[in-house]
Amino acid sequence: MAKMPNLQGPDRDKPVCFDPEKNLFITIDDIFDKKATITPIDKLTEEQQKKLVVERLRRGADFTEQAISGPPCTRDEVVEHIEKDSEYGQMRTQVELSYLREFLKQIEDEL
Repeated sequence: MAKMPNLQGPDRDKPVCFDPEKNLFITIDDIFDKKATITPIDKLTEEQQKKLVVERLRRGADFTEQAISGPPCTRDEVVEHIEKDSEYGQMRTQVELSYLREFLKQIEDEL
């Protein structure tokens, strides 16, 4: 079993899932403090998934990243790609959702 990452600073404030019934982002602390439960990523609509990914990016530390064949992108540019549903935005969304699926499994194992 993989070890849970030790989230600190802005990473700790990032939501790990979204409650569509309450229209509420849920953090790891919300789950461990029993203020909320995990909503599986695959139970969210595509729009809710994108909303979750965008919120995670906005709450995290600022960054610049670069795809192998593209120019560098700031956090705001990555968000723009996701919101415009560009090919890069779709790929970036899937990467983040894949990470979240695995991370939520680790959280469930810890509960």
